[in-house]
Order: sequence, then structure tokens, then C-alpha cells
Amino acid sequence: MSQRILIWTGLVIYGLLLFLLLTLYRLPVDKMLGKALAVSTKTQTQVSAETVSFALPLSYALERITCVAQWPQGATKDRLDSLSFGMEWSRILSGSFP
Repeated sequence: MSQRILIWTGLVIYGLLLFLLLTLYRLPVDKMLGKALAVSTKTQTQVSAETVSFALPLSYALERITCVAQWPQGATKDRLDSLSFGMEWSRILSGSFP
């Protein structure tokens, strides 16, 4: 009986870890980054990336990024070649711009 409980517990933990990993892998990071920029700048901001890569431990690399911001004076459009950000042990969140 205890062996059966141990097997089911292991399967549940494995399923939860797999769900978490696949959820993090498929997160729409460019859209989340656009919403964060919109909230912090109080403008309408759209961010799109051609390539989004996920790596453990919790880091993302975005390539060929386009950012469009709607200001009261007009719209601005900026481009970045790459942007990478993630969690590090020494800092809570770090990022690097080219």
C-alpha cells in the first residue's frame, strides 16, 4: 500500500514539474514585456520579437525586437537586435542590452 502511494506521489510531482516547465517555455514574453512597458510609461506600447528562446534557470533571449509606443505627440518605433534577461543568484533580475 505505501509503495502505491509513493508511486502516485512521484507521478503527481513529475506531472506538476512538467506542467511548470512547459508553461514557462511557452510564455508570451514579448507581450508580457509590452504590458510591463505600457504600465510603467503609461502609454500604449506594443512589443514584438521574431525569435524568443527560453533557457533554464529562468532566462529568455529575444531577437529582432520591434517596440512601438503611442505618445500624445505621436508614435515612435524602435528596434533592437537582441535582448536577454533572467534571474541570477546574485541579483533578483538582470538584463543586458546590446
